[in-house]
Amino acid sequence: MSENGDSPAYPFVCENHSQTQTADCGLTKREVIAAMAMQGLVAHPSNEPRISQYATEAVKFADALLAELERTKKP
Repeated sequence: MSENGDSPAYPFVCENHSQTQTADCGLTKREVIAAMAMQGLVAHPSNEPRISQYATEAVKFADALLAELERTKKP
């Protein structure tokens, strides 16, 4: 997994115990992409859907997209 996937999807400055930081604020790009993939999987279920399968597949989609974006990144 790349650092890109662990960076904030919608970065903003937040207050966290007397420190101003962005690292622990909001969802990561990987989490947002996985959530979007899961929405699509749930909207079009297979014959015998299992909730755990949706989660596993959604994360695989997210990781695949992040890897492809990293691979095709322009210099």
